[in-house]
Amino acid sequence: MLQDELRKMLDDYDPDIRDLVMHVLTLEQEHISMKSPRIKVQLEELIDTAAKRQVGGAGDAGR
Repeated sequence: MLQDELRKMLDDYDPDIRDLVMHVLTLEQEHISMKSPRIKVQLEELIDTAAKRQVGGAGDAGR
């Protein structure tokens, strides 16, 4: 239910941003912990991958 609401809120955003937010939400729900941020590395990898895809796509558009 929360994911559906979030998806609606992100309708106007770039598809890569929507995918990134939904992946982060799913990952956080799977590993939620009040003790320690165990998924920091995985979140950084998701963000890095999305950023590299954006940079790569922007470079191709100029050709």
